[in-house]
Amino acid sequence: MTTVMMGDVDSFVTEILRYYREVWEIPESKLLSDPDMIIEDSRKRKSLRISFVELEDGEPVGVVYGVYATPVEST
Repeated sequence: MTTVMMGDVDSFVTEILRYYREVWEIPESKLLSDPDMIIEDSRKRKSLRISFVELEDGEPVGVVYGVYATPVEST
């Protein structure tokens, strides 16, 4: 199930790079079609999709992410 949070996309990417050794920005990855996390940044109109890459035993080995423009909602 995907976790959706509000926050600063740039700060979150910085934290990911700090804590994980293998981090790849691949916006067109098939892993991001069903991400583990989505971070929404309404101020910058960006969203960040994150998928954790794991071994068969569940050990995390890396992170794949993509930053996307969030469409403007019409009122």
